[in-house]
Amino acid sequence: MIEDEQAQLLQKLALALIRNTTAAGQMECVTFITVDLINRIENSAVTDPSDCILYASLNSRAGVKVLTVPDFTSAVKYTESGLSFLSAYH
Repeated sequence: MIEDEQAQLLQKLALALIRNTTAAGQMECVTFITVDLINRIENSAVTDPSDCILYASLNSRAGVKVLTVPDFTSAVKYTESGLSFLSAYH
């Protein structure tokens, strides 16, 4: 029960951050913060397919962005996390 509540809270926080920063044109500034929040949510706790696609897309964006550092370990982590959100629907 507590894990479900935590997942719901993390999802609300992530979606609020996405909504507010996208509207302000600031999403690139908080990509990693947002994706790290998203990746704390168990992908099985995300029931909306559009959220899964959004989370996968943001993980993909973070994976590409982190390659410029280069931080290949994080790039793999973001890519795997993004794919895990899609696995429930494919």
